[in-house]
Amino acid sequence: ILLLNRLWMGENRIKQTAEAGWNTFSEYMAGEATLIEDNYKLLQQMNTATSGKLAESTAAVAKMNDDLSAVNSNLSQVEAYFDQIDVVTDKINLLDHAASQLEAYSKQLEAKYKIVLKS
Repeated sequence: ILLLNRLWMGENRIKQTAEAGWNTFSEYMAGEATLIEDNYKLLQQMNTATSGKLAESTAAVAKMNDDLSAVNSNLSQVEAYFDQIDVVTDKINLLDHAASQLEAYSKQLEAKYKIVLKS
C-alpha cells in the first residue's frame, strides 16, 4: 500500500508539474500572441502615417514640378529679351569703337589744322 501511495503521489506530482508547465506555456503563448498583435497594430499605424506622408510628398513634388514648368516657361520668354539685349550690346560696342576711331581721327585733323595755321 505504501508503494501504491508513493506511486499515486508521484503521479499527482507529475500531473501538477505538467499542469504548471502547461500553464506557463499558455501564459508564454498568450504573451507572444499579444506581442504579435501589438506589433501588427504598430505596423498598421506606421503604414497609415507613411501613407499620409507619401500623399503630402506627392502633392509637394507635383507643386514643385508645376512651379518649375512655370519658371522654364518664363525663362524661355525672357531669353528672347536677353538675345535682344545681346544684339543691342553688340551694336553699342560697335558704336563705341566707331566713336573712339572718330575721336582719334578728329584729333589727327585738329593737329594737322594747327600745323597748317602755324605755317
